[in-house]
Amino acid sequence: VLGRHVDPDPKSSQTLCKLNEWFHNCVTNHASTCQSVSAKQLPTRVINVGSREGHSKLFLYETKGESGQYAVLSHCWGGVRHFVTTTTNLDQRKRGFTLNELPQNFQDAVFIARNLGLQYLWIDSICIFQDDTNDWQNEAAKMAEVYKNSTICIAAADAATSHDGFLHHRPSSALCKLRIDKKRTIWARGTDETEHNQPCLRTVLDDFKKMTKECALTRRGWTLQEEKLAPRVIWFGKHQNYWQCHSARIPEGTFGELHIDEWEKIYKYEQTLIHEPATLSASYRWLLIVEDYTTRKLTKPEDKFPAIAGLAREFSTIADDK
Repeated sequence: VLGRHVDPDPKSSQTLCKLNEWFHNCVTNHASTCQSVSAKQLPTRVINVGSREGHSKLFLYETKGESGQYAVLSHCWGGVRHFVTTTTNLDQRKRGFTLNELPQNFQDAVFIARNLGLQYLWIDSICIFQDDTNDWQNEAAKMAEVYKNSTICIAAADAATSHDGFLHHRPSSALCKLRIDKKRTIWARGTDETEHNQPCLRTVLDDFKKMTKECALTRRGWTLQEEKLAPRVIWFGKHQNYWQCHSARIPEGTFGELHIDEWEKIYKYEQTLIHEPATLSASYRWLLIVEDYTTRKLTKPEDKFPAIAGLAREFSTIADDK
């Protein structure tokens, strides 16, 4: 298919430039449909990841009602959890910790947050006490607001555990470089590398629907409300990244900015179910959400209602407004 070369290195300057391009395009051009990036109330606790340069130590910060911009991580724990916050190690977390102490998913999330220029990052197992039932219940009740008020959600789509990481080297998709002459003749030649932003013939990569249907992340119950409530999501897939907001869904392999408007048209009526147009009844939209939720798995059966409660409250509010 005709598309844009996807750099095999997810940490390359080209890839990071594309992430920032998506982000700033949404902020600049989607004001009528997407939530602004103005400071919102921060969660009870966030990780201070420091500046873009990334030389500073990380530490857990108790916000006490302050406002700011922050990223959230949507991920799969995958069994045994390492590096959690408890009532006994809270002071230690607040004093600081190094990047290398974190599981790979968390390290990758810090890297992305820093490169997007966001100082704060929210990760559930670090920002919620894991040995205090009262704290967990209080924070679980706020989960909808945590994701809804976030600036962006970092979705570790293909990572089955916290230790897998989601910034792995990706297989090259470029097959042929194209040149179009004045007679509109298309010439192609084989190449291992394609210049940035040049059109190419490449292998077909998973589209957005296929990726979200088959990835590890969407098999987890808690992540449904995370992906539906966040105003912006960058999905880090096995073969490419994907941008999602209330105005567009854009695969990394789409060539050029001209495709943004096309993708907005294509997906105009297929946005997150909670924002579907009035052509679908509220009850039917809710049934679709519940149907999706019931196919997902939960580590703890008792989480069945908490894991969708925030989404239910938000949907109820929007349905009443309509």
